[in-house]
Amino acid sequence: MSNGKFLAGLTIGVIAGIAAKYAYDNKEELMDIALDNYYIAKDELATFAQHSLEKAENLSKQAKEGADFVFDAAKGKIEEAKNYADEQIDDLKGMVKSASSELSEDKKENEDIDDFELKFDEELM
Repeated sequence: MSNGKFLAGLTIGVIAGIAAKYAYDNKEELMDIALDNYYIAKDELATFAQHSLEKAENLSKQAKEGADFVFDAAKGKIEEAKNYADEQIDDLKGMVKSASSELSEDKKENEDIDDFELKFDEELM
């Protein structure tokens, strides 16, 4: 067993040595590959960021449109309630005016009756 472990260790060491020699001999080419990968990743990240920004802007626009719709609907309901209240107030003013007019007429009739009774009482005396 120890012979097998030694052989496996030796094989791994040789492979690591060959990989290190290849990396050292081709360091310029590996550096170019690393830089290409860096720029590709950078471009992909910029594309993702731009796409995310566009999505966020669309969501923001939709949220604003939704809020504007709700605001306009609420504004319309408030305007309807105001108009209804104004109509009710105008009706109440008309009713008060009518009642006041009737009250004045009743008061005048009562004064006329009182004057008539007073004259009648004076004539009787």
